[in-house]
Amino acid sequence: MTPYAPYIRTRLLATVMIGATALLHGAARAGDPFVPPPESGPKIIDLKKIGSKWEMRDAQSGKLIMQERNAVPQTQAFDSRVQRDIEMRPQPSGYDMVVTFTNPTSEPLPAGALYAGMFTLGPSVTYFDFRYGSQPVPANFSTYVGQHYNYPDSQYSPVWVFMNGEYAVGVSLLYSMMDYRHDARMGLMNPSGSNDGEGGKGWGVAARLSNRSTDPANQRLPFECIIPPGERRSYVLAVRVTNNPSEWPRTLLPYRKHFRSQFGGVTYRREGLSLQPVVIAEGSYLEPANPLGFTWIASRRPDIFGWRPWSDALKQSSRQQIQMLWAPSGLYYERAEENFPFQMTSHWLSTPKLATAVDPVNGLKAAADAGVRLGLWWGRSVELADKWEPDEIVYFNPANTAHRQAAFDEMDLAVQAGVTWVGLDTFSPGRVQVADLYDWLIDLRTRYPGVRFIVEPNACDLLHSVAGSFISGWKDDKHPGTIDGLYRVNAPHTLADFILPGHETFLAFRYNGYRQYFNINPTPQIIEEDMRRFAQLGYTPAIFEDKNDIAPVTVARTWETSVPHDLRLSPAVHPLRGRSAVALGGAFRPTERDSSAFTGRGGGGHDSGSSSSFAGVGTVMRSLAGRQGLANDVENQDQPGLALSTVNTIVNSTRASPATQALNRAGSFGALPSANSPKSKGSKPKSSTPIRVVTSKTTAPTKTAAAADNGPE
Repeated sequence: MTPYAPYIRTRLLATVMIGATALLHGAARAGDPFVPPPESGPKIIDLKKIGSKWEMRDAQSGKLIMQERNAVPQTQAFDSRVQRDIEMRPQPSGYDMVVTFTNPTSEPLPAGALYAGMFTLGPSVTYFDFRYGSQPVPANFSTYVGQHYNYPDSQYSPVWVFMNGEYAVGVSLLYSMMDYRHDARMGLMNPSGSNDGEGGKGWGVAARLSNRSTDPANQRLPFECIIPPGERRSYVLAVRVTNNPSEWPRTLLPYRKHFRSQFGGVTYRREGLSLQPVVIAEGSYLEPANPLGFTWIASRRPDIFGWRPWSDALKQSSRQQIQMLWAPSGLYYERAEENFPFQMTSHWLSTPKLATAVDPVNGLKAAADAGVRLGLWWGRSVELADKWEPDEIVYFNPANTAHRQAAFDEMDLAVQAGVTWVGLDTFSPGRVQVADLYDWLIDLRTRYPGVRFIVEPNACDLLHSVAGSFISGWKDDKHPGTIDGLYRVNAPHTLADFILPGHETFLAFRYNGYRQYFNINPTPQIIEEDMRRFAQLGYTPAIFEDKNDIAPVTVARTWETSVPHDLRLSPAVHPLRGRSAVALGGAFRPTERDSSAFTGRGGGGHDSGSSSSFAGVGTVMRSLAGRQGLANDVENQDQPGLALSTVNTIVNSTRASPATQALNRAGSFGALPSANSPKSKGSKPKSSTPIRVVTSKTTAPTKTAAAADNGPE
């Protein structure tokens, strides 16, 4: 109801723009698709410029809420030649800061960062951790260490929300992510210098777009903003305030409108079926007599008995759960550090026994035809191996036809085996740029319309719109003090409820910590209680214990309760959007395959040992040392953006202690049988040939962590 105030523009120029450049690279305008239009509604905020600084006050009481101070500027350019144009656009509940970075030079330059602050909400606030759902986290100015998380690699959306008992503040970064193709690093700061004034010390929010040369490797954006010569990049930092903190989603309305105008809502219907992990191969079983590490050695090894024993066992399972098979082709023996194998199914073709997986009478297909909801967990789904026991790993590039065909080979066999669910292991925007992952997911769904996909680690909003998300909900890397401390997620995923009602989010849990720290074996009652609690919070349970005898649970439609009533959206299924890189030739239709026909190559025909078939033109080589650094990072579950590859410590025991290996053997499709002989790291040969990891120019190898930085980055 408040009329839209005229915007106020500030020019920040490192150099004087000549007339032609100014015409070519003007600032973003209200007509630009990502700039919010004037909003209506009660006036909550007064935005004024006092001298050279901006401040925000409660429109009714006059109480200071935000004051620009020297500790945090509005923007930073990380190269002095980059020009900045800033427009401040008042809104009834906050403001929009429209920033354009222009590169007038003949060389690529980094953009920089945007900031909001300082917010005078007092010394104690609560912010939301949007990496693992929407978890509230208390923070006190005297002890807080700055937290900064990367979108889309770990943060669900490029937003930040924090509050006290009186106000909630939401800060959203709006930009053309599919066109700009870069990440953003959102964070909350409490700088100590030049941060005093009315209302005491304040809090600031940062939106980092680019890296500095001095940034440590674990705090860098995998895909930063680099502005090409003569081009510009425009962004909006949308700040909104509500005086009803319980309705904090209201502060993110600009982002929701921005996101859904580009990508719509969910493009699938939530099934709500609990996920039952079924471990087919496990690292502690690797030995010369069992080089693929198959479990159930005496009775179900598919390389000896074929798939009939597993098929019969699966037929006895619950039809109200997804039976998700981990390591369905076995594990690497020489290259155990690279497990899980990318070859989800193609290694079945290495022997006649393994090839029975697609047999409609004796294989997995028979279980699927009997009504089993069959799924496969696709190990390292965007890290292509040149062969079984690889010499080279290549990050997936959807524009590379050889990459696509290798992936289609795996999926074609999966569909022929009756698979209707596929878990995408390490489907990470830290490895492949998120715009490519999004389009690739749409390609997969278009070619395989009968298959549902699940993204791991926890999906960002963009990927969540086209696939389910898989959150590793345990915290057992160290003693938590109490059993409650083993649970990472204890609140609904309100942000997903707000942006993508109807979403499917799987919450995984394992009981290693129960056994290791508290000497407790989970009873069916404990497991059932956890399943029901997860479901009440709106998550589909995925617990690493046998749950086939536990009654199904009903997953709550939390978007009907967690979001303010007037902001709730329909969970209706939206059509797929996106841009396919290569023509698909229509949906895949499985044909009958003779299980006796196999190639003997073991890698689906991609075992040449040469990088040329995968890498394509313009690749960058990276050494094993760099690869191992990534693996070590992944093991740290509490580092932001480094969610543990779903069950790496269950299946890839080459990095686990013997005690942990023993714990890991509990909790698959029934208790795993004891191996015939003790296993240890030294019980199998270690390859002496370094493995090469190849990344295309559109990918980045570095995962990222939170910054221990209280001031502007």
